[in-house]
Amino acid sequence: MRIAYLLAAPLLIAPQLAAQDAAESVPLTIASVHDFIDHVYSTPKPALREEATHQYLWMIGRIDYPLTDDERALITRHIRYLSLIMPKSERARMGVDMILADMPAPPGTGETLIRWWHRQDPLPATVHNERLEEHLARVDFALRTYTHADDVRGFDDRGEIGVRLGAPTRRREVRLLTPSLATHPHMSRLPHNEFWVYRGLGDAAHFLFVKASGAKPYKLASAPDLIPNQLLTGRRKTRLLITVMEEIFGQLALEHPHYGVAYDDVSAYVTLPPRGAQPPHIFARAVLDASRTDDARHARIRSREVPTFHSNVLGNSEPLNVGARVARFLEHNGRTRLEVYWGLAAESLELHRRHINRLRKSGHAPSDDYMLSAYIAHKDSEYSTVYVEGEEFLTPTKSKDPPAVRTISSSVEPGTAHFAMQFEQRWTQTDSTGTFHPGKLLRISTMAVDSVQAFRTDGANLEMSDIKPLYPGDTPYPFKEIDGNIPLKLYFEVYHLAFDSDLQTRYHIETNVVSLSRNEKRIGTGSSYESDTRMIHQTIELDLSEWDSQGPILVTVRATDEVSGSSVERSAEFFFER
Repeated sequence: MRIAYLLAAPLLIAPQLAAQDAAESVPLTIASVHDFIDHVYSTPKPALREEATHQYLWMIGRIDYPLTDDERALITRHIRYLSLIMPKSERARMGVDMILADMPAPPGTGETLIRWWHRQDPLPATVHNERLEEHLARVDFALRTYTHADDVRGFDDRGEIGVRLGAPTRRREVRLLTPSLATHPHMSRLPHNEFWVYRGLGDAAHFLFVKASGAKPYKLASAPDLIPNQLLTGRRKTRLLITVMEEIFGQLALEHPHYGVAYDDVSAYVTLPPRGAQPPHIFARAVLDASRTDDARHARIRSREVPTFHSNVLGNSEPLNVGARVARFLEHNGRTRLEVYWGLAAESLELHRRHINRLRKSGHAPSDDYMLSAYIAHKDSEYSTVYVEGEEFLTPTKSKDPPAVRTISSSVEPGTAHFAMQFEQRWTQTDSTGTFHPGKLLRISTMAVDSVQAFRTDGANLEMSDIKPLYPGDTPYPFKEIDGNIPLKLYFEVYHLAFDSDLQTRYHIETNVVSLSRNEKRIGTGSSYESDTRMIHQTIELDLSEWDSQGPILVTVRATDEVSGSSVERSAEFFFER
């Protein structure tokens, strides 16, 4: 099993598969899917968005099949939009760059892209893929708002940033606000422009777009691109040029400190030029050249620090610090049971006063209890949600004791399945009958467990459960950090042991601990056992009292059937602290 942790946010609903079934009952074509997505998002029709995402994924998957030129062009168009939100390394690895270069897609590209989209789902315990719905809505908005027919994307640079990052926190246009400049006989208006700032994405997340002429698209630009061309020729207009520069850099500096140095230099020169100052035409040229150099440096920083894409699906929800692990066990009826055990430290539930005040201003009132929820979503081999199950319980907001570790169980169907867990912390609300209901979402996290296999039940091969760590009191231990001063137990089960001639089973258990940061650090122990059953329940104590290497460790338990000679092993990763 491959486990990946992701952040997530709000509302859970029970899966409603009628839309998917309806979509599958109608014969689809590439053109009909393209038109349907356009219809859903241009109207808009929120009730049809789930079906639109199902049809979109079907269309993306068709890249693996023979296509007409028109069909390939439509799919390539959507893959081009997908490439805008994919890191470069993933684009190359998944074959996206080859498709955009009009080269044959590597085998399985469509299936790989479908899986990629399922893994972007920020709320895996819902039937919707909110991130995909958000992407399709952003693309539609860009095509309708920032359209440019001559661009292969269908929109200008504003559209690309909008698809990647969503709407900016602040948008403004730099204009000539000083009346004497706006009416000057040698002055025309500044080029059309927009300055975008994303407050929550770091200091580098600001973008200046300039439209050079009526027929040109908006392009990512530098501040000097706002200077009208007629001011850059001849020295007679240099004073006017510097005054315009002060206006431009002043407005930009109000929006972002990146432009503060240039504004200070120009403003000081205009107000009181220092003794021995450069002639105006040399000074203006030096400031503009320095600004272009600084903007180019900033563009490089921005490409490193600003994420390839940012989703607003999660809103302002904060991550919930959940400890969670999963383990499979084989039941007597032959079914494979998946256990999810999870817990939280008491301090992880505490809200910072700033967080509470912000919520109060939004009209949300604190409650005496938190409602903690855990949901597990069953997904089929195509990552579609089949059903969701879970639990909710209350814990006092002022409690200093951590909530008890909880366990939720589910069945693993034969074949390859995928699971996704969603954990939430909310305030509560009560109705007129005194019944508690979920209130404002405070924190949330998710955990995806991919490629879960059910155990074989034919008894022909030795099988072993996953490792279930236990702390004193035989309580499941869901956290990654372990303390060498507290004994940790490992619980597991072994299935399908072979009988010897005396109808006894004999097996050997070996435990190894390896430092993942220092490969030479290793300990190992082993013991042999006998039993009169083919299935055994085993608990061993992991002694790390002599371990002195802080950092990640891998614990591997290996079971060997001494009658048949077959072996099987399972591993669990921890972070050792002293």
